Amino acid sequence: MPFSTTPIPDLIVFEPAVYRDERGYFFESYNQKVWAEAGVHAAFVQDNQARSTRGVLRGLHYQVGEMAQAKLVRVTEGEVLDVAADGGEAEPLVVGRRNAVWRAHAPKVGGLFAEHDLEGEAPPPLLPEMSPVEQLLLDYGRLGLSLDDHPIRHVRPHLGDRQVAKNADLPKLRDRQGVRLVGLVIGRQRPQTASGVTFVTLEDETGVANLVVTVAVFEKFRHVVLNAKLVLVSGTVEKEGEVIHILVRAMERVELPRGVVLPARSR
Repeated sequence: MPFSTTPIPDLIVFEPAVYRDERGYFFESYNQKVWAEAGVHAAFVQDNQARSTRGVLRGLHYQVGEMAQAKLVRVTEGEVLDVAADGGEAEPLVVGRRNAVWRAHAPKVGGLFAEHDLEGEAPPPLLPEMSPVEQLLLDYGRLGLSLDDHPIRHVRPHLGDRQVAKNADLPKLRDRQGVRLVGLVIGRQRPQTASGVTFVTLEDETGVANLVVTVAVFEKFRHVVLNAKLVLVSGTVEKEGEVIHILVRAMERVELPRGVVLPARSR
């Protein structure tokens, strides 16, 4: 069971030998002696398995003290280190997102030099820092979200004096009050029982808003409703108890600065 270290301390990659024949395949997923030789001295006490569909992001819970745990993650396709580096987790260890990705994808040298970290002994590459928008695009391209940023943070400063509210402020508004919102479309649905009404979930940097698009408004702004990722909405607040909806009057497409295209996926 070969293993290799990574630029992230305590993150070790084990690559078990897989034996295949006409019946299928077999591999040894755990060997206490081999793991101990790799410096992993842990009592393996529980084994869980989960399968994630495409687009699902699962977190690894960070626990310390008496609840401290080590995690064994099995990757059957792709590389788990891609997520660790591209999500920004390696930045405290390798300064700069480009440098973190570079180290994560550094070629592994086999043979005589297999046990030597040639990349670690070499001077780090002088790669330019990513701009905030570039980091945002990398996060959305890899994960479909960003851990510490949001597209609307980059759009809002360019809206001028249009008096666009934030989703978190909706509870403060009056029933039937007019409002403008800007956000990322994360969901669209038109239930068969809704008489042609389309419901849109709009996310900004503070939370989500639920939009109601009537048939007439849908037909007038069809292309925007169906295709735009970032939209500016004008509508009316409708409150019923704690439930808040925005009855949409108009929608228009907005873009990131310099026309950058966001690789986001809505439902």
